[in-house]
Amino acid sequence: MPRSPKFDPVETSRGWMVSIPANITSEGKRVRKFFPTESEAKKFGATLRTKYRIGQRGGHISHELAVMAGAAEALLEPHGVSIMEAAKWCLAQLGEAASPETFRERYERALLDGESHWSAIYLKDMGKLENWTGKAFMDTKCALLKPTMIVETLRDQGAKARSTLEHRLRYVSTILNFKPRHRKEKRIAIMSVGQAVNSFVLAKRKRNDGRRRCWFSQG
Repeated sequence: MPRSPKFDPVETSRGWMVSIPANITSEGKRVRKFFPTESEAKKFGATLRTKYRIGQRGGHISHELAVMAGAAEALLEPHGVSIMEAAKWCLAQLGEAASPETFRERYERALLDGESHWSAIYLKDMGKLENWTGKAFMDTKCALLKPTMIVETLRDQGAKARSTLEHRLRYVSTILNFKPRHRKEKRIAIMSVGQAVNSFVLAKRKRNDGRRRCWFSQG
């Protein structure tokens, strides 16, 4: 079992220094705190020792939070995901939900990305989206667009028939769920590598077949 840090002050050329080990700081790095007098350094060291004993690592993690972290780690372990990875993923989701981007801004990004692979008919219908939704809808933040609001807006803009409503909803959904095509491009790159391997194997087989035919003709 590792020894508890003592947080004893040490006199240096920069003043009295208290060293905080990397494993108990929020940054994950060793931190050195400097004080002009020994008494201030000792007071700070004593505070750290108290916090360490009651479970407050780096003054940020309470005992209750440490228990929750242990439970979270147990839940994530079968999936090979660390607590930090899970926290970053969660923050990314919250950031997406709180994005200030308007529907118009996302629509314009999606159009630029889709021009290379959407069909002419699909692009033509995409061009009607502002007529289908209205200017106020286009200038609304994506995070504020709820399903009931979207349906009501489309109906107010003329989508009375169910088939028309569903057709236009698909286009709105495409914009709201738009993600750049990085992942797809990666798949294409992987497929290209696979095709190259297949080509190499086929070429090798052809060479071997040619050698066999040559050997038989000589025999």
